[in-house]
Amino acid sequence: MKVAYICEPQIGGTYTSFRQVREQLLPKGIDYRCVPPVDGKAFAHTRFAHDEGVDFIEYPHDEPAAMARRLVDHLQAGQFSAVVILPGCYPWVSSLPPFLPREIRCLARMPHNGRGVYRPTALMAAHYDRIIAVAPRLRDDLVATYGVPPGQVEIIANGVDTERFYPGPEANAQQAIFVGRLEDLQKDVFLLPKILACARKIHPEAHLTVAGAGPDADRLRERFQKAGQEGHFTLLGQVPPAELPAVLRHCGTFILPSRFEGCSNATLEAMASGCVPLLSRLPGISDHLVAEGQSGFLLAPGDWRGMAEAWGRLMDSEETWRQMRQAARDKMTAAFSQEHMGANYARTFADVVAAPNRRPPPRPLAEFKIHPGLGPTWRRWIPERVKKQLRTWAARFGFSP
Repeated sequence: MKVAYICEPQIGGTYTSFRQVREQLLPKGIDYRCVPPVDGKAFAHTRFAHDEGVDFIEYPHDEPAAMARRLVDHLQAGQFSAVVILPGCYPWVSSLPPFLPREIRCLARMPHNGRGVYRPTALMAAHYDRIIAVAPRLRDDLVATYGVPPGQVEIIANGVDTERFYPGPEANAQQAIFVGRLEDLQKDVFLLPKILACARKIHPEAHLTVAGAGPDADRLRERFQKAGQEGHFTLLGQVPPAELPAVLRHCGTFILPSRFEGCSNATLEAMASGCVPLLSRLPGISDHLVAEGQSGFLLAPGDWRGMAEAWGRLMDSEETWRQMRQAARDKMTAAFSQEHMGANYARTFADVVAAPNRRPPPRPLAEFKIHPGLGPTWRRWIPERVKKQLRTWAARFGFSP
């Protein structure tokens, strides 16, 4: 069986998940392949150019109908049994399900709880054989708010390689780390300097390492410096995947103050490495990973003082920190291993391919156009500062943005 995952090769969670799932499915006879939705020439001089399992396509031009035709031709020529789409990532790909031939089964994978994922998933729900949600909250919102049948949605969390990511003896609670995209809108990274400054009032030896790249990297550095934390923070930039396990083994605390998430690979890897997580309390998402007060701490979104105080409690008691880091590690090995994730994907793909096809008859590709509901909305006019405040408020009260 061959299954296509429409995803752009990049350093980030969606591509990381592809690599993990592919590794688990190959021994089970499933060839899970990344098919980028952009022209393959764009990757010719990148680190991804020779990645195994990636089908680079030369698209004729940037006209959506021609790109859709080229992608479908590739899927048919390659005899793919199914395709997995990331709703909302590319409007033309999100518009494709009604035009897919019936012999190619169609699934959606929801990576986080943003409206930019919910809305396109719901618009195309009738044309998906199955919808994969990476956390319970995503399924519950899709069913309760958008009216998608509950039997159509399945939860498959991300997994972590617990043999690559494991605790190091040199770690301690004073050494904290953030790993992720340096983007304030989702990750709320501008809280990190405040958390560090407050934590150092409790324990002056506290140090925060930041691993990642993104549009707000320069502004984040400036905020650390303005907060007077020079010498107490380290900005590593983007850490190569092969080097990340060693970086995490030197740290004992993990901080992720996100406004919205799905199933954070960075959190899974940190917990497997023995880092005690301090996460935003996102019902059905972060509490799916962390048992409050046992394997980590969950704080209200935007509560930087609370995160600093939780970090301080870990630094106050080495015994508490050691118990919680073991609990974090145990949670990963028991419920979030790559093997567990791979078994779930294999079962889902087999079930979908074998089940009767209840999707509506496909529309002719000659009629392809981007669905009008997938274009820009009035939300683009909301000022960034207001948008961040609204997302923080929504997260605190259990709403998805």
